[in-house]
Amino acid sequence: MDYDTKQRLMAEASNIVKEQKKNPYAAAQNTTLALPENSPASSTSPYSQKSKVFKKYSDFVEWTATDSKGTMQTYQIHQRTDIDWDKIRTTGNRDFIGKTNAVAAREKGLAPELNDGNLATLHHLGQDSRGGLVEASRRYHGVGKPGQNILHSQFGRNKPNPNHPINRARFAYDVKEYWKWREQNR
Repeated sequence: MDYDTKQRLMAEASNIVKEQKKNPYAAAQNTTLALPENSPASSTSPYSQKSKVFKKYSDFVEWTATDSKGTMQTYQIHQRTDIDWDKIRTTGNRDFIGKTNAVAAREKGLAPELNDGNLATLHHLGQDSRGGLVEASRRYHGVGKPGQNILHSQFGRNKPNPNHPINRARFAYDVKEYWKWREQNR
């Protein structure tokens, strides 16, 4: 990717971050980070305008965490349309390598392996503990990976939302419960 394209994407991302600070739920409604068509990643990136990974922004599900060890809150979740529940896992928990995403989710609450070879993760929009959530690829989500600053630096690098920080210990229970539910309700 050339320098000008990187600068354009960073400017677009900066605008998204500003909008997320104002209104974390509506920020993504009318924004799309699009890679240029001649970019090798443009056909596979979830940020592509031609993406089939997500439906339109207004299409989300409401899901309530019910485990008393979790948050027990209701989330608006933007679900991917490209999860292959019959995909044989090649990464993640060793006990489930060679088994399908469906088995891993149903038995252990594990996130599915996506077609890009990375596991899915649930990302809080605006780093706000109240939700919404997006089923994201860890390819773009993890620290030090492309897009990480866009997703996590609204309040400073690796700093939580000052008003609504995420309780990671409780959210971990929600995540397992969610992937079990997601597999059953696909």
